[in-house]
Amino acid sequence: MDAATLFAFAVFVVIMTGTPGPGNLTFLAIGASAGYRTALPVILASQLGSLPLKLCVAYGLGHVLSAGGPVVTGFKVLSMAYMTYLAWRIVSLSVKPKGTVALPSF
Repeated sequence: MDAATLFAFAVFVVIMTGTPGPGNLTFLAIGASAGYRTALPVILASQLGSLPLKLCVAYGLGHVLSAGGPVVTGFKVLSMAYMTYLAWRIVSLSVKPKGTVALPSF
């Protein structure tokens, strides 16, 4: 491995380690507002929910998707529909007074 590649990798590692993702920020907000006992089930559910995705990748889903074809087209259509649904949820979001929002759980 040459010096430029090693430097690029080191920069990537520092940036990815030093910046929290949306999941970490969500866990932080739940923990800060409702406490550790409320945040723990959400964190555990997130980890348990990511397990099927990791198993799919480990058992070759990436190879299937890299081949292209109708499977990839189906994933693209489903992904677009889900992102549109999430965008609609954000657009139609209403702000509620503090204390009336149900806290997330497992």
